[in-house]
Amino acid sequence: MSKSRELKNNIKKVNKDKTLHVKNEKDFLVLNLPNWILILAVIAVGVILYSNTFKVPFYYDDYDSIVGDPLIKNLDNFFRFPSFYDFIHARYLSSLTFALNFHFDGINVTGYHIVNIAIHLVNSLLVMMLTSLTLNTSKLREIFSNKDKTAFILIVGLIFISHPVQTQAVTYVIQRMTSLATMCYLASLCIYIKARSIYLSSPVKSTKKYLKVTILFIFSIISAFMGMGSKQIVLTIPATIIIYEILFFRNKEKRINWKVVLPLISIFIIFVIIAILIFGLPSETDEISRKDYLLTQINVLVTYLRLFLIPINQNLDYDFPIYQSLLDVKTIGCLLLLTSLIAVSIKFWKKYPLISFSILWFFITLSIESSIIPIRDVIVEHRLYLPLFGLSLLIASLVFMIPRRYNVLKFSILAVFILSCSVLTYLRNELWNDPIAMWTDSMNKSPNKVRPEFFRGYVYLQKNEVDMAILDFKNVIAKDKNYYRAYDNLGIAYQEKKDFQTAIQYMNEAIRIKPESPYAYNNRASAYIYIKDYEKALVDLNKAIELQGNYTDAFYNLGYVHYFMHNYEEAIKKFSIALVFNPTYTQAHYYLASSFYNIGKYKEAWDQINIIKTKGLEPDMKLVNKLKNKSPQ
Repeated sequence: MSKSRELKNNIKKVNKDKTLHVKNEKDFLVLNLPNWILILAVIAVGVILYSNTFKVPFYYDDYDSIVGDPLIKNLDNFFRFPSFYDFIHARYLSSLTFALNFHFDGINVTGYHIVNIAIHLVNSLLVMMLTSLTLNTSKLREIFSNKDKTAFILIVGLIFISHPVQTQAVTYVIQRMTSLATMCYLASLCIYIKARSIYLSSPVKSTKKYLKVTILFIFSIISAFMGMGSKQIVLTIPATIIIYEILFFRNKEKRINWKVVLPLISIFIIFVIIAILIFGLPSETDEISRKDYLLTQINVLVTYLRLFLIPINQNLDYDFPIYQSLLDVKTIGCLLLLTSLIAVSIKFWKKYPLISFSILWFFITLSIESSIIPIRDVIVEHRLYLPLFGLSLLIASLVFMIPRRYNVLKFSILAVFILSCSVLTYLRNELWNDPIAMWTDSMNKSPNKVRPEFFRGYVYLQKNEVDMAILDFKNVIAKDKNYYRAYDNLGIAYQEKKDFQTAIQYMNEAIRIKPESPYAYNNRASAYIYIKDYEKALVDLNKAIELQGNYTDAFYNLGYVHYFMHNYEEAIKKFSIALVFNPTYTQAHYYLASSFYNIGKYKEAWDQINIIKTKGLEPDMKLVNKLKNKSPQ
């Protein structure tokens, strides 16, 4: 070859490298299509699939953690920043978002669902961003063409947003805790990767570069910290970063950068040790041993994989058996499958880092909830929300390993999978709209479990179908004589039928079974109030407050009892406390106005009437006329 021709070839090669470098630096998602088209496409899919969820009612934990939680009823509770322990255990960030929802929407479900869907859309875009950043690392940059990167990123985003197993983290309101934690998790990781990429992109040392990297690292830490205030799954971020460093980032010699990895491992180990020393090794229930929980989770993990690949027979409330022996045939089979996946990820980590990362992501992000920390519900679908990114990445990676001559076939199969997921998601959301049908579906799939039938009865009670509710509650008691909530709600049902003596009998049984339940005492007090046995009502309400010091309903009922006993000073105290916990308790203002009038505090009575007017309600005109004769407004 002549020198001139060789020179031309070298110039072409340099220009090609420059073009590639500029392209990678310029493009946010490294796509041939404009980024906004891709973003709008994914958002459109998400909006369509969840367009039928805006009126989905609250479900079971929603009632305790949103409707009945006094913490979120008053934004003032969030003006004092909690301790680190309370920040994590009270899930401060999630509770704050619920408090904001309650402040603007009360218990109107539409606002809650809008926020949940918005978080899911953001997470889908973060998943695409994380995929793009990964494909643009030095390890993978030269492997995929820009067209392949576009397809790869789109596949991951579409699977993540359209998969039906995600509905429990999006449509079930309280599981915003999971999706919000995922958002913080993904954002933290994306920012970290961006910071490391900037640091490695140029050997030139400059103050501007170090400042930019430092700022990004700080934001990454802040995002992770905020995620801890939503759900503890965020605690696995350090492990994910370590794996990412090993698989995708290299030093100048194209080897693992142990100067970074070893300190990260050391920090992670120290962090885990300190966390265990301070908080101990947690356990939500003593009914399942750590060994049995671990053996059960071996089977659960395989069920999660099945739900991803074949997303049918979803269940809101699984009746999953507890496995107690490693010699169980099913457990052995599941263990072999899981260890094979881990072995594949280890064996091929150099040749196929994306596949290794996908598999390890699945195990790492499930490690807190599917290991040795016993949780009462051994399997729930929302736990698969964050791990599903790894599985989506795995599918995309396997698709691109298939030779190009099969492109039509492989992308046709993939399109059918995504379309099927989309249809199943929309249909699943339709089922969420009908709690009776949803709980009936769960009853059919978990016939030996009483909780689905109890909650169907609870829904019947909310819909004022009292006889149907009584039938379900009695069936629950026939299966489990110690299910105290069934007795308690039977009492409420008979109270609705004005059969107060029967109501009190069932509530007595609820208290006998679970004497530490404040709700049972408050409910029995309500029955006593109906029959005007105020002395017994006072005893029960004081006991309820002794058990739960911020029980708003109990304080309100205490105010009500004292009001009708003409203890107006005491009534004012109790109604005022109820309003501190829940400022939207507007009925309390009517009783406060009347109580102030009855003790001659006319100015305070006028103040309450003005509050009632400010809230757009009609005041008691009889009281207003009485006050006009006593003092000027």
